[in-house]
Amino acid sequence: MINTKIESSEKWSKALEFYGSDIKPELTSEDDGRYIVIDAETKEWEIGDTEDVMFTLWDQTHSSNLVLIRHPNINTGRLSFRLSQTIK
Repeated sequence: MINTKIESSEKWSKALEFYGSDIKPELTSEDDGRYIVIDAETKEWEIGDTEDVMFTLWDQTHSSNLVLIRHPNINTGRLSFRLSQTIK
């Protein structure tokens, strides 16, 4: 499935709002630099040390609504080639 820019920006906005209100306040300085993947629809999330944390949540949900961010720096960069080919 190919997401339109509007669908993608809505998904990103939902995930970012949830990150700011519910996830970020729970994190400490020990979590700096870690990756967080959020299902923009269900609000399920996982945290890990690498981008591969995306696979952890995807294996559980098979959701197309996953958004990957790096705490505390919100990075709008692209997913790695491996992630973008696996998660569609």
